Amino acid sequence: MAEQDLERIRALGEAGQFTPEDVALLEDVANGGNPGGDRWIEFACKYLPEPMALPEKRIRPGILADSGDIENARRLMGEDPINKAVWEKLEGICRDIMQPGSDTYIEFETRSQNHIWGRRHGHWSLSNAVEHLGWAYQLSGEKSYGEYAKGILLSIARMRHGWGPMACNYGTPYKGWLTDNSLDLGHATLPFAVAYDLIHDLFSDNDKLCIAEHYEPFFHRICGLRYECVRQMPANSPIIGHCGVGLMALSLADDFPDERKGVLVETVRSARAYAMAGLDGAIKPDGACVEGSGYSSASMHYLAVFSEGLRRVCGVDLFEHPTWKRNPIYLCCEMLPGGGAINNFNDNHYDGVTTGYWMMAARSTGDQAGPWVWEHFSGPGGSGELFRGGITVELPYVVVHRDPAIGGSSPADLGISKVHHFDSIQHLVMRTGWEPDDLHVTFQCTPYEADVHAHTQADRMNLTMYGLGERLVIDSGYGLVPIEGSTQVKRMGKLGESHNQVLIDGKPQSATPVQEEIGDYTTEIRWKQHEEWVWSVGDATPFYEGGGVVRRAVVTHLDKLNPIVLIADVAFVDGGKHTFDWLLQTETGNTFELCPNGAKLTGHRTGGMVRVTQVANVPVSWSQDEWISHPRLIGSSKGPCLISLTMIGVDDTLVGEHGEGNISLRHEDQEKGVLARVRWKEAGLAQSVEFDLESEGLTFTI
Repeated sequence: MAEQDLERIRALGEAGQFTPEDVALLEDVANGGNPGGDRWIEFACKYLPEPMALPEKRIRPGILADSGDIENARRLMGEDPINKAVWEKLEGICRDIMQPGSDTYIEFETRSQNHIWGRRHGHWSLSNAVEHLGWAYQLSGEKSYGEYAKGILLSIARMRHGWGPMACNYGTPYKGWLTDNSLDLGHATLPFAVAYDLIHDLFSDNDKLCIAEHYEPFFHRICGLRYECVRQMPANSPIIGHCGVGLMALSLADDFPDERKGVLVETVRSARAYAMAGLDGAIKPDGACVEGSGYSSASMHYLAVFSEGLRRVCGVDLFEHPTWKRNPIYLCCEMLPGGGAINNFNDNHYDGVTTGYWMMAARSTGDQAGPWVWEHFSGPGGSGELFRGGITVELPYVVVHRDPAIGGSSPADLGISKVHHFDSIQHLVMRTGWEPDDLHVTFQCTPYEADVHAHTQADRMNLTMYGLGERLVIDSGYGLVPIEGSTQVKRMGKLGESHNQVLIDGKPQSATPVQEEIGDYTTEIRWKQHEEWVWSVGDATPFYEGGGVVRRAVVTHLDKLNPIVLIADVAFVDGGKHTFDWLLQTETGNTFELCPNGAKLTGHRTGGMVRVTQVANVPVSWSQDEWISHPRLIGSSKGPCLISLTMIGVDDTLVGEHGEGNISLRHEDQEKGVLARVRWKEAGLAQSVEFDLESEGLTFTI
């Protein structure tokens, strides 16, 4: 570690911008060569030095909305049909929380509901319920909502709920909110912080002291993780944890004993540091996230709520960061045709994003893409149907902060490209437009990032295709499968068998690299576009055992009425005889009709049909099975290598090797590799794409 960094740390300590404990720890790390110490010091020097101050007294409510915001929201609830519908949904949820016998009823006096009070996911229900009730109290003026939120929150505080172990989380012993992980610290604090501010007038002084004493260990815990959590960046957990506890510190600031208020200042300072680091790195410079859109939106939700609280309470505006304008572009691109669902790339579900926070963020950023994402994911979109995404945590942010004047301009009006390469995660999105009947194709070769391995998958060279009103070629997403007789689940989506790829000798690619990159082969997607055709190529070689090369080229014809996806695969091991299984996943309810050279794939939503037709250098036998809960097509072959060309399209125009039809495949065995050449004709012009292991991998001529 450079001496000047240590000198800077000491100087900041002398200026009171680092605690003595921070100075001592960082000096020990630097002098002792602690693994990861460089990252600690870089984080400290870059994000922590800014001093913080908390107000002595402030107006309640005021963290996310003041009385003026509440009054405006009430007006719009009566005037705007969307705001009115959102409010009715929110109020209905709150009534059910208080109604014995309902599926979401929460009983807080005896806490006898073990599925809520004794399990991790139940904890999330508790925290969201208290926040919903707090907003309902302010928006309706109905005291019963506030009193019920107060009852739950005081029951938690008086019983010190969440301090210790309880039950299991998917079969694994769960240590509780306070001691399990930074993620749960955030879940246990941010919604409660919002609710505490909203129902503040209902608490006695003794109540406030009780709640402050309950949450004080959370502040010490998160401050103790200040540097340890740097190891997890750029994952979602440290962001959610610090932003959640940071907001609780802001909420309790003027009710906390003066002699112990220093820990609140340090908590908010740490939260701001992690918020800045998250905006700089967890969300990439192009707006994408290596953990996928689901964990991206979870991080951004917590970032948005904390940033709004920090702006209102401390006058520090994090909404000036460019990520607030870049991330909505990523979400727009990942939205499936027709809205209401997101591309479930990585650990995700089709409905696995929250988007309502964009209504709040847009009031500071002026961004139009974020509101469009909400309108087309959970909002009315083009169908008039609300809440298709199924996420309710976002409801208060919509009803309180939605401004009909910030209308959510369409991606086309905003100039968002229909073909978008997110370089940071090597994810290529290709679509014909933004309407329900458009075509949406993705191709990915995600770089490996060791820090976020928990939510990456063995999915390099994975392809998805949505079109003709159908989910034709899908990702398996999270792929959670319950283990019979157990509270545990298998995360099947992580496995290579859950993606559209090639298995070699029955083995998929690994989620982590298993061999050194060979020559010029990297996971980088190389791509080009000419009019409605897009050529792309990726490489998953480092993720397969046994050496050799595994590469894929994808050629997409962006025509929503006549979509064509060409997939050229090369899998070459060592020259010996091997088995190859070519996989294609489709949505539950869709059907395959097997053919000698592939299958006919028919969707169940509109009846849209495409043919999956393949030619290869070796005979291929076709079968199907059920994987997780959806159909899967398998093309099996044996030989020294696999060189195949697959067409997915509405026409069966693919012909065999050296054929003279519209589309053909030529291949050659070479001393050092294999050449695959795809040719077709369009409008009388000959076009081709070459897939050459001895070249850069992708060329095309017209």
